Amino acid sequence: MVCAALAALPAHTLQIGVNVSPVELSDEGWVDGVLGIVDQWGVDPCCLVFELTESAVQSARRPIQADLMRLRKRGVGIFLSNFGTGSSSLAMLRDLPVTGLKLDASLVATVDRPGSFGAALAKGIIEVVRPLGLAGVAEGVETEGQAASLAEIGWEFGQGYLFAHPGSLNSVSPVPARLLGVLPR
Repeated sequence: MVCAALAALPAHTLQIGVNVSPVELSDEGWVDGVLGIVDQWGVDPCCLVFELTESAVQSARRPIQADLMRLRKRGVGIFLSNFGTGSSSLAMLRDLPVTGLKLDASLVATVDRPGSFGAALAKGIIEVVRPLGLAGVAEGVETEGQAASLAEIGWEFGQGYLFAHPGSLNSVSPVPARLLGVLPR
């Protein structure tokens, strides 16, 4: 469905995040199926970002590093989602071919409160992300204060109700803000 929507656009200019479940990660034919659909629709794989939670990776019933490397070699982005709430975030950055991470909304919720746990973790996480050359996206940005605080400590991208509410692909438009709702390619 995502590839069909991307193929219908005049130019492949968006990156669309697709959540991946533990069931999909456990399926040995999952990557072949995904790449077949990408080829069938003629979509640039760089337009896709697969979002994995730590729990999905840990729940997979088989090793997934080789599958993720196949996706990366084709240009698909791999993000760790809900980052900062799991038990092995740093090990996943080391062990998986990730291209970015999404800061969990529970941390973003308090980022504009000086001295908060969320603000301290958001600052520390972006300091890890930048030197590794990874993209960082703050999830759940709902207020101008959160956006300003995140931008001040170095976050370039964000998503949340401040920028747009969920909608169809046709309703997506660029957001004139320092923290963007849509990642540029």
